[in-house]
Amino acid sequence: MRERKKRRTRAALLRTALESFITKGYEETTVDEIASAAGVARRTFFRHYRSKEEAIFPDHDETLVRAQAVLEAAPPHENPLDT
Repeated sequence: MRERKKRRTRAALLRTALESFITKGYEETTVDEIASAAGVARRTFFRHYRSKEEAIFPDHDETLVRAQAVLEAAPPHENPLDT
């Protein structure tokens, strides 16, 4: 139950952030506005995301780690763009 609620809250924050970024713009949107529109406290936003940027790209860090592993596993003669 707790995990389901966490997933729903995280999804609501993401949806609310994206809607606000589209209508107001990234720079004009505040974390307080996102949290309020999602019906949670500012603190709750930061329990799920470290920043507004992470709300847009929530798996950015993991993607970089995966990309690095793929590049490191590639044959040395292979062009990184081809990898």
